[in-house]
Amino acid sequence: MVNPGEMTKEMSRYIDIEEYHAVERAHAYYKEMVAFILDYLRSLNKESGKLRILEWGAGTGLVTEDLAKLPNVEITALEYDSKCYKFLVDHVAGMGVKCVLGDIVTYNEQNKFDIIVSVFAHDHVRYDMAQDLVSNISNNLRVGGQYIMGGELLPLYNSSKERIQSL
Repeated sequence: MVNPGEMTKEMSRYIDIEEYHAVERAHAYYKEMVAFILDYLRSLNKESGKLRILEWGAGTGLVTEDLAKLPNVEITALEYDSKCYKFLVDHVAGMGVKCVLGDIVTYNEQNKFDIIVSVFAHDHVRYDMAQDLVSNISNNLRVGGQYIMGGELLPLYNSSKERIQSL
């Protein structure tokens, strides 16, 4: 866990957080991806009762807000960027979400989670930390727990023009 007084920045180094929050739901396939994740979690929820969910890379709380609306869930929203964290806390206030300023590479809670969810968060983890990331996701999941990653894979491109098209 990061000391709340310690300034950490990732996304807020290069993105206006308020603008991001206002437009992120318009990201290509965002609505479909989040709807799929929520439908899947609803199906699990019917089978097993209360789910403990860790959302890492919670950002400004857009997905967190949707997760908190699910029945029978306990949500922990983990965010590394201190500016995003402050926005997250304000955005999900009163929704029963536990917000934590911390790093998924080192965060560890005694009570394991049933589900870990991340949406558009992997590109904020340095490549040399990938193994630690995978290990720590595993450390935070209960036996039989599941990890759900929401993200995008771009098609191969060979030129700047093709890159722009793939984006």
